[in-house]
Amino acid sequence: MTEAQAKRFYFPAWNRALKARWVRDRGTILRRADSPANELADQVESVAAARAARRQGMMTAEDLRHACHVVALGRDLSSKDLTNTQVDRVVALFELLQDRDNLSAQMRWDSPAADARRRLEWAVEHSGFPEAYVRHVASAKFSTAAWESLPDHQLRQLVMTLKNRARARNSNNRAAWGTETLSASGHVGRVGGAAHGAPGAAGAPARDEGVPGQEGEGDPF
Repeated sequence: MTEAQAKRFYFPAWNRALKARWVRDRGTILRRADSPANELADQVESVAAARAARRQGMMTAEDLRHACHVVALGRDLSSKDLTNTQVDRVVALFELLQDRDNLSAQMRWDSPAADARRRLEWAVEHSGFPEAYVRHVASAKFSTAAWESLPDHQLRQLVMTLKNRARARNSNNRAAWGTETLSASGHVGRVGGAAHGAPGAAGAPARDEGVPGQEGEGDPF
């Protein structure tokens, strides 16, 4: 989990859950008397109580937070080591602890694969390339322009391809700006190249040249 995810996503959701379900009382944590029944909260409290008992101490907010990791993921992990998919699932649990009737959180909790799919689709839609270009790449790689219908493993490959091409485009543009000169007529140009605005000049749309070498298949986020 990145520092930005922690500050904007993970810990705000945890603090809301903690405030909604529990209250600090003389060094320990107690369930709020007015909190509604919640079987997920029962599971979290059971794991947290066992964690506190192992160190022979009173249950703390940290016990509860780490218990959420166990309930959501089946094991405890440091929040810094959580993957994007794991963060999504833990935060869905936080939201359900705050409000068991949260339909969006319930859907994400019940279908974690669907949440991962939405993240991939978002990455394609916000790749920085026009829709026509995205469909062209999908057609060239997978013989269909309908990237929305690609299975998850191919959609992940498409995301990686777009990220690699975006990096190559940005690198080429930075290199072009680094070799610009000012002509006698006042036009910005490149050493040995065309004036700014001409095809292939800095700032002009990059051609579909791809990226040399094998494109990665790792986590795109």
